Amino acid sequence: MEMTMPKTYTDMIGENYKFNGNLFNKKDNVDNEEFKIMYVRFSSAFIINLRTRQPRHPAIEFLLKNDKMKRSKWSRPFPCREIELKD
Repeated sequence: MEMTMPKTYTDMIGENYKFNGNLFNKKDNVDNEEFKIMYVRFSSAFIINLRTRQPRHPAIEFLLKNDKMKRSKWSRPFPCREIELKD
């Protein structure tokens, strides 16, 4: 299944956004820090409908960097609700 990235996400590349929560892993909590989005990609994860067990939305990941980090890191998957997957 071939999907194209929505323009809202490609326009985010190169811009600074504030994130909070468990952005990179389960145990490290980020509290309202600003990150620059370097790249956006589709994740291998999907958001599923728990009643039917069918994929509902694809997930995307952001490559993020800020001044405190030596290297950029990929975020955890976020749902891409603009794309509705068909059965």
